[in-house]
Amino acid sequence: GSLQLRQARVGIDARYRDILRVRVSIDVADLLDSPKPGKVIRNAWANVAIRPAFQIKVGNFKRPFSRLELRGFSSIPFIGRGLFNGFAIEDLGWGDRAVGVSLWGDIEPGKPGLDRFRWQVSATNNALSGAPHGVDAHARVVYDPMPWLSLGINGAFKNIQDPLADEPTCRSTWTRDASCRRNVLAAGGDLAVKIKGLYASVETNLAQDWLYAGSSPWALGVLGYADYEFEVGKRTSLQPVLFGEYIDTNLTYGQSEAVRAGAAFNILWTKHLRVVPQVEFVNPLSPITAFNRFVTRQVYGVWISVQL
Repeated sequence: GSLQLRQARVGIDARYRDILRVRVSIDVADLLDSPKPGKVIRNAWANVAIRPAFQIKVGNFKRPFSRLELRGFSSIPFIGRGLFNGFAIEDLGWGDRAVGVSLWGDIEPGKPGLDRFRWQVSATNNALSGAPHGVDAHARVVYDPMPWLSLGINGAFKNIQDPLADEPTCRSTWTRDASCRRNVLAAGGDLAVKIKGLYASVETNLAQDWLYAGSSPWALGVLGYADYEFEVGKRTSLQPVLFGEYIDTNLTYGQSEAVRAGAAFNILWTKHLRVVPQVEFVNPLSPITAFNRFVTRQVYGVWISVQL
């Protein structure tokens, strides 16, 4: 067992009418350890709203990939976004935050058959974390046919420096040889249902592993979770949660699959305090060899989140 400060974020959110919004936030918890590049600065962007349906964002922001990844930490009812998120979204850089420009829009007509529609495209590079030379292109569309149902699809493309290539040679000229680059893809779809106190979501994502030697095999992740929030007092609510996940880091070969499952029973006091008792189990699937990056583990803990 151990005590740890998982996150301690401080930020500034400034707005000028409905036209300009600027947001900057840092994670103080990263400063207590030896922070990796790009971890301390979380958000640092400016957004110009020409119209609600057409806006421009520039800076360091979350790329539009995965519904779960795009939900804020205080909105997710459990701790940790899971195995696929850690492998593909963070380690392979298919999501999370990056520096670039994004065009996006949000339409809320509130009509039968179209309750809400959101779109976003972006061009980025994770420069703050010292990512290899290249560019990422992301696109995501979310369609809400009814107030209680939301459907999303997203895709991404990377033109990135091949990890097997000689970096000094590749960086010596702007007209890089084809052997210096890899072109890889990712895609996903998701569904969310919200009815009164119930929120349930399931999503499936595919992403190519561009760090794999000699080729870029596909990885698959399927994750689902559900929570139900009900009041037990004027300002206090209880929120039981169940979640499960399946991941295969290499669809070309076996011995790379694992499952994750867990439950939580959260105590919520207004929007300021959240207590999260949670248990989580991770198991690689047989046959278990050194090729599988996951190990059997059980995690029991209580997390406390305070938001001012």
